Order: sequence, then C-alpha cells, then structure tokens
Amino acid sequence: LRLSDADTRLCEILGIESNSVQGCPFEQFLPDESKTDFRRAVTHALRDGSHETSITLQNGDGSYVFVADMQLRRLAAYTILIQVVDSTRARRIEGSIRSLARETAPLTGQAFFDSVTELLAEATGMRIAFVGRRIANDRIRTISVWDDARGGRVDDFEYELKGSPCETVVANDPCFFCDSVCRRFPEDAL
Repeated sequence: LRLSDADTRLCEILGIESNSVQGCPFEQFLPDESKTDFRRAVTHALRDGSHETSITLQNGDGSYVFVADMQLRRLAAYTILIQVVDSTRARRIEGSIRSLARETAPLTGQAFFDSVTELLAEATGMRIAFVGRRIANDRIRTISVWDDARGGRVDDFEYELKGSPCETVVANDPCFFCDSVCRRFPEDAL
C-alpha cells in the first residue's frame, strides 16, 4: 500500500516532506512487529468497507515511536482512506489515572490526599497540585498541597474563590487552562 497524500501534521510526525509522500510505502513507517497487523487491517477494510485498529507507527529514522488509532475506509476497489490519530498522550494520561487509582486505593485520610496531590503533579507535569475543601461560599481550605519546587508536601492554606480558576470548577463547570493562567486570573495570588 502506497501513500498518495498525507496531511501536514502526519508528515511532520513521520519526518517526511509533504511533497515527497506520493508513492511512499506506508509500511516503512511501521515497526516490523506492526506490519502483520496493518496488512490484516487493510484486508478487513478492503473486504468489509472499513476497519478500526490501534497500531504503532514510527518516523522515517525510527527515533520516534507512537501509538495511533487508525481508521481505514475503502473508497474504491483498491483505494483506502487511512485516518491516523496520535493517541500516545491520551494513553499516557489513562495510564497515570490507573496508577493513581492503584497507588491510592489502600490509603485513607491524610496519606490518601498527600499521595493524590503528588501523583497528580507527576502525571500532569505541573509544579503544584492541591486538593481543597470549600469552607464557606467564597473560600477554599487546602487539604494537601504538593510543590515540586519546594521539595514536595507544603503547608495548607486558605484562599478566596473569586477571581480564581477554582471559581469555575465550584460552579460545576469543568475547565482546563493550558496557558496564560496568570493573565486570565490576575486577582488570584496562586
């Protein structure tokens, strides 16, 4: 199976120029142990019209390997559309959550919360993680605080909800801020 086209993100991941993708064998981006599974997926897609699988891909020089969710759809007799989604990050997060559940399951009380904050900081790559409890309509008191820069567990503290990211969470709206947190919440001392 040879590529006729690929989007720029896939070319970037695979380490190839988008203008050189035409005619390139797709299997060159598969480690040997994935080639049989890929051929089986192509056979299913040709026979059944579509097939979904997870597969390991590597870039041209083999230096970057990642797990991808792949959907193959037959468009014509011998034409298959392959959609690839790099799911490495999602799988890493899923593994971290399982690890967190496994490691905290036997713990209770303060040991549980201390372990949760440490594992959350580690899993998310954040310097600080904490668990808090609402003590008034507008205040939170932390139960456990982890700060890598200060060597681990640090003293608990109280803070105002108003103007903090936690104000959104307490209002039952999940949120995620990947950058510019200080700019978005200038009143928040954290």
